[in-house]
Amino acid sequence: MKKKKKSTSSKSKKKKQKLSPRQQRFMLLGLLGLAIILCLYFFFSPLSMVNSQLFHPTKAASYPDIPDTLLGAKREDVSFKTPAGVKLHGILFEMPGAKYTFLLNHGQGGNLSTHMGLVKTVLLNGQSVLTYDYEGYGISDGVPSVAGLVEDGAAAFDFLTNEKGIKPDRIVLYGASLGSGVAGTVALSKPPAGLMLVCPYTSLKRLARETLPYLNLYPDFLFPQPDIGSDTFLRHNMVTPVMIVHGVEDRIISVQHSKDLNAIRPYKTTLVLEKDKHHGDFSTPVLAKHVCEFLNILNGGKYETRECQEEVIKIH
Repeated sequence: MKKKKKSTSSKSKKKKQKLSPRQQRFMLLGLLGLAIILCLYFFFSPLSMVNSQLFHPTKAASYPDIPDTLLGAKREDVSFKTPAGVKLHGILFEMPGAKYTFLLNHGQGGNLSTHMGLVKTVLLNGQSVLTYDYEGYGISDGVPSVAGLVEDGAAAFDFLTNEKGIKPDRIVLYGASLGSGVAGTVALSKPPAGLMLVCPYTSLKRLARETLPYLNLYPDFLFPQPDIGSDTFLRHNMVTPVMIVHGVEDRIISVQHSKDLNAIRPYKTTLVLEKDKHHGDFSTPVLAKHVCEFLNILNGGKYETRECQEEVIKIH
């Protein structure tokens, strides 16, 4: 007699073990905890935190407190658009007989009126200067972003070359704090006559990780792009003169950033370290003196540094 085969279906129809109510609660709590951790991870990610911590703009309808003539240069309100079509506002101070036009990229706070001391450091040296507001700052349209900063700086450079007919070898990119990274990044694609950096950083990614140490937990791709700064420019450009000015006591951007930038290309970079100076703790005469020294470098030592310094002292 043939043995009866055991039904295969009977094997598959074995009763599945059900989770107890207690186990179900533990599983739900675990999933909920994981969801919360993931939410917090992405909420505090560099993409969200850097943008929220980086920009502190002040909007404005106009700048009535900025005079029509400043230290002998006439004020001209100008506007230009980014490649994305965002309208930016700036003020051009044209100094009669100027050889260079400085393109000023200001810091993270306020608007261009907040940083008029930097404008004066150029005018006191008999040179022209364009200062402008990033997207979302001052009179400019739009919303600030890391990617937008580079487009803004490039648009300002193109305005000087295309609209004002100024040759790139007569433009000095001038950046302070946040703006130093803008200037350094723009210089990669639009080489200037010179690059002057005040309290700069090597890269925004490094600065963010130093400022908020927990960001070291995040991979590079979660940081805002591009990673603006001046280190890439110095690695790729071996000819453009660069001056770096930094306060030794800076607690916002460590002076080590400037030392590291100088170490990349010391033979074409002038590093000025100011003792007992903090972040942005530079008087107009002090910075005007360094602008003067940089002009001396750009002109092959033919600029009268002593004469310039006397003028600074006389006005202030």
